[in-house]
Amino acid sequence: MDSSLLQFDMMAKETLELSLNLDSSMFDEQEQMAEFRPSGRGFRPQGPGILYRVVTGGSTFSLRGFACDNIKESAEELESGDASLRSTLKIEDDEEVQIHHFRCDFIEQAEVVIDQLFNRRFPLYEDMLCNLSDPGYSWWMEPNEDSLTVYFKAHSIEREKNLIKLGPIGDYALAHRRFSELRSTVRGMFSVREFSCDERRMVIKPVDANNDGFKALRNIFSKGKAANDLAGFGANELGRTLFFYLNELASVRAFWCELAPKLEKKTNLS
Repeated sequence: MDSSLLQFDMMAKETLELSLNLDSSMFDEQEQMAEFRPSGRGFRPQGPGILYRVVTGGSTFSLRGFACDNIKESAEELESGDASLRSTLKIEDDEEVQIHHFRCDFIEQAEVVIDQLFNRRFPLYEDMLCNLSDPGYSWWMEPNEDSLTVYFKAHSIEREKNLIKLGPIGDYALAHRRFSELRSTVRGMFSVREFSCDERRMVIKPVDANNDGFKALRNIFSKGKAANDLAGFGANELGRTLFFYLNELASVRAFWCELAPKLEKKTNLS
């Protein structure tokens, strides 16, 4: 078996085992105490994830951080003044900054988020800087729960009023290719009335919007929930590739769901 497929099989198995064994109370506690300062005390969960900070400058922001095998241990190293970690986070000498964490099931999820979102500069006020000729970096989704319409590029001045902002969760060219491949797979998951995909958007209209498979697919975009509840990908290479791709999207979307309120707070204070 190809080594990349073997690695994927192991990761998928670990994800399933974790989903069955995780204690929900851990997430309740994490949500209540999700932030800490390096110089103070705070809740720091065991396990893999990301330690990061939000750096703002004028009308833009960037994310600085790193993936780690154990959030608690890495946070303690940061608090003790680890020069390498402080450099990664762009923390100057004697500078006190607010550090956030994002919990992952395994470090590969954290690395996907880092690759997609970190060390890039984004506008804080996307709709003010972007226009019809420049749709910006974010994906968007229609709020209608009877169908799934995701825009990789939304050319609209009314999108913040009419659509749900998903954030820059993926590359639109790759999305077009992957979701075009998803067409036949989706029809094996639930009955579909309509499926279309081009470089601008994907539209899926199920026969039954209450179908568990459709809800699981929609939750990837609306909530950043992993694709573990989706069945029917198949055991071939294409099925595994699509499953892995959807889980990558879910990881980035889940991170953005936690980041968005922090960005909103910063823009309200500015």
